[in-house]
Amino acid sequence: MKIIMYHYVRDFQVLGNKGINGLDVKSFISQLKYLKSKFNIINPFEIHDIVKRKKNFRKKDCWLTFDDGYYDHYRYVFPILNDFKINASFFPPVITTKQKKVLDVNKIHFILAKCTNKIEILDYIKNKYNYYKNENSQNFQSLINKIKIRNRFDDNTTMYIKQLLQSLLPLKLRKKICDQLFKKYVSNETKFFAKKLYMNLSQIKELHKAGNEIGLHGYNHYWLGRLKKEEQNKEIGDSISFWKKNAIIKDNFTMCYPYGNYNRSTLEILKKNNCLIGLSTKVGSVPIKKYKAYELPRFDTNDFPQ
Repeated sequence: MKIIMYHYVRDFQVLGNKGINGLDVKSFISQLKYLKSKFNIINPFEIHDIVKRKKNFRKKDCWLTFDDGYYDHYRYVFPILNDFKINASFFPPVITTKQKKVLDVNKIHFILAKCTNKIEILDYIKNKYNYYKNENSQNFQSLINKIKIRNRFDDNTTMYIKQLLQSLLPLKLRKKICDQLFKKYVSNETKFFAKKLYMNLSQIKELHKAGNEIGLHGYNHYWLGRLKKEEQNKEIGDSISFWKKNAIIKDNFTMCYPYGNYNRSTLEILKKNNCLIGLSTKVGSVPIKKYKAYELPRFDTNDFPQ
């Protein structure tokens, strides 16, 4: 089975590219036509039934998944899926649904889109790190040396910036730097920006009512595998509570790991909370049988013709 992962799906004629890497609406429609001709695009709840009954997948099964809760998913993806009579799974973090904050990962996307001089951004991060570090801190080059620079879509400097601001710097410092760079290059109006970028709760309910799955993507979109177990418990538990309170999920839900990051503790917490499926960012097909339901791999949209 093929699981396909989408993030930004935008109408670049209306919004302009503005340096944001995403799939244009026309390309998305072309890709859906291709996928329908080659695969059996199945309803997420049919996937649930297969996993619950421990049945085998079929080679040509295909599942569409959309991460991060972007307004683009409501404005563009939702009506197109309706036209094609396709249901999919959507994974909005709770914090984006409340539309009060812009995720750090998105701040980084828009910072990189606005400032084409990536060395300038990296130097800014280095200077701030050296200013705030204490005597027990690693030197900046040691942090850089930890970064895995192999990536299918980003150059090395971009990977340095993303890794430093997403996870390697201390939480308070990386948030401070993200906020400063976002205000410098993108916008001072964070709440207004968030309202334009993400779906609100009523829009998500509309997707759900139309037969699409809404799954977990964390409360704050943290790297789960880098949190202590009690922190993961809170992150996952608060997310479950929010969606259950709003009658969006029940037991046997799907968890989509933010950044594809998780560990053994994550899996233990999910099992205790009656999660059915976990989606990673590992690249590959899901085995027809003997698949690991909590660690299903996915392909990126760029892995298929558009």
